[in-house]
Amino acid sequence: MSASSVSNVSKKIGKLLELTDHARLVLPEMQRDFVWTRKSIKLLIDSLYRGLPIGHMLVWKAVNAIETKSFDKRPLKRGARLDGFYGYLLDGQQRLTALSHLREGDEDYPLMFYIWPERHSDGDETLYWRGKNEKDDAWSIPVGEVLSEHFNITDRLNTIRANEWFKPEMEEAIYRDLSALQGIRNYEVGVTEFDTDDYKLATELFIRFNSTGRKLRRSDLSIAELANHVPGLASKEIRRAQNRWRDFRFTMPFLVQCLLAVHTGRFRLTDPENFWATTKPGDLIKSWEQTERAISKLIEFLTGTVRWTSASLIPSFNALIPLVVVLARSSTWSIEDKRLARKWLLLASIHGYFSGSAQTQLDKLLRKLEAKPTIKQLWTVTSRPLRRLRADDFMTGRVSGPIMSCFLSMLRDRDARDWQNTDSPLDGTVVGHGAALQIHHFFPKALLNKQSNMTRSEINTFANYTVISASANLNVSTEEPGTYLDRLNVTKSELSKQVIPLNPQLWRVTRYKEFLTQRRKLLAEQMNGFLDV
Repeated sequence: MSASSVSNVSKKIGKLLELTDHARLVLPEMQRDFVWTRKSIKLLIDSLYRGLPIGHMLVWKAVNAIETKSFDKRPLKRGARLDGFYGYLLDGQQRLTALSHLREGDEDYPLMFYIWPERHSDGDETLYWRGKNEKDDAWSIPVGEVLSEHFNITDRLNTIRANEWFKPEMEEAIYRDLSALQGIRNYEVGVTEFDTDDYKLATELFIRFNSTGRKLRRSDLSIAELANHVPGLASKEIRRAQNRWRDFRFTMPFLVQCLLAVHTGRFRLTDPENFWATTKPGDLIKSWEQTERAISKLIEFLTGTVRWTSASLIPSFNALIPLVVVLARSSTWSIEDKRLARKWLLLASIHGYFSGSAQTQLDKLLRKLEAKPTIKQLWTVTSRPLRRLRADDFMTGRVSGPIMSCFLSMLRDRDARDWQNTDSPLDGTVVGHGAALQIHHFFPKALLNKQSNMTRSEINTFANYTVISASANLNVSTEEPGTYLDRLNVTKSELSKQVIPLNPQLWRVTRYKEFLTQRRKLLAEQMNGFLDV
């Protein structure tokens, strides 16, 4: 084993950002993705602005290059000698990546500093997220602009002085605030430097450091172990697959879990710490090739048979893993297989087959599929709890989730059309002004809110939902359904596709509760027919 040493130093935030700019501080492929929320980013900036502690960072100082990821501005050839290189960031990624996003003006993180001296007495926040339509304001400054090495306090003060609300007595407070915010670049961060050229030792340190608590999930550590054993598989091949399908960008942990399931036929391992190290790299690469082909077939199935246009409609990602295993190991995938797979996926999602102890359930299921990995076997071993739908399954008020995903699949299978723009199919592919699909209350909320005997759960219930375009939805106000349907000239055929009872008498607000009862029965009946169950 190579010699190693540990030392503690301090570095300014500005210096660390400069090192990332010149690829002298980068992320090793074992690192997880950026996962911080806006709330975490805002708290970080608030702490730095106020001079509060933000914790140490951990840097591995290596002599030779390894596989890297997102900080990299230019590729470092694995094994190349690293002249002038600082190191690989093992802990501190979330903090430094957040600062990089802000400084670079990332549109997803438009954090603003409100410099108005009387903001606290006025009840305004010092830090806030800029709205999409917010106009420029001399008193609101992008945090990223101040973090830039080119920011000049005097220039900004001149802009503020020209504002009609500026008073000379404000200048001292404004200067103090701007100096404190700009001072984030000079904030000293404690850095623990681990000096070794042993990749395996550095990975072990990363895993030990992050498994003792609060930072990484088991799936993230599994990725680190895989990166250690087969360099480049996680950072290049699996990450490339992440970006291959634009609207189905699966997470790295999900893809690695699919690889594990295909390779072993298991969801959990008896010895996860040593599994990757005892597996031949060549075998893992072959299994990944099988997994990637299977996921490609899965995407075709989700978009072509289930008719989902993006991953946002997938109610249960756990339910996809058995399908990936079947597609990786089975040689047949007929139209009949696809329809059976659709039935299984939708019913398993609606009935919460993988709720509760999902890992145990998945592991048992994969074991049952081991000898005969086919979609028919998948249905055989799971069909007992996947009962037919009943009217009370549609008592939910959720506008998203498994029931809505199933309903959308049925609408698209029926080639349902928009009620106003009848040339537009309700499949999510039409773009343009007002074309976005929206959940529409068949009996408008404004109409029902006027009724004294109506509860919120009765108004916002699935049996009162339909799907139409945004422009059609705006064309309905407080009218009874019979009135606006006649005005929009909606055909009975399109109403039938959306499972609307065709008796016009039920479209009166006085018979609303009877309408709900009838529609729930129809929804159960027609979805069962769609699923062939």
